Parts: sequence; structure tokens; C-alpha cells
Amino acid sequence: MVGDACLALTSARPGIVLCGCLQFLADQDLDRADQRRVAAFFADPDKAEVARRSTHPEDREFWQRYSSFIVKAEALCRT
Repeated sequence: MVGDACLALTSARPGIVLCGCLQFLADQDLDRADQRRVAAFFADPDKAEVARRSTHPEDREFWQRYSSFIVKAEALCRT
């Protein structure tokens, strides 16, 4: 899911490697619902901002998981 959404934005080799890394980490850290939500961010980045600003407890919990995923991705998926 995350990898496919990422690949929709690039077909260059570095992008393919990055997208594969993102999917690998997503499979480890995010459940299917979270992955669908993160994949939607690639098509509409404003959805990420809406989630970040939300005061709903489930959105805040998601944002914590997503933030942790992003920190790992930045550390491990650099090309």
C-alpha cells in the first residue's frame, strides 16, 4: 500500500529503492488501516495535516505511530 502509493510518484531507481524501504518499515510498524491512511497522504498531503491537527484520541494515537514510522524511515531509507 505505502510502497505502491510512493511508486505512483516516481519510477526512477532511487525512488523504487526508497519506496521498497518505506513499505518494509510500514509492514513492521503500521497495521493495514494505518497503511491505507498513510498511502492516502501521497495523493493528498493535506490529509496528513488534518490528521496532525485532529483532537480525536484515535487520530492522536495514529499520529504518534505515524511520527515514529517517519523517524525510522528518515534514518533507514535514505538513498
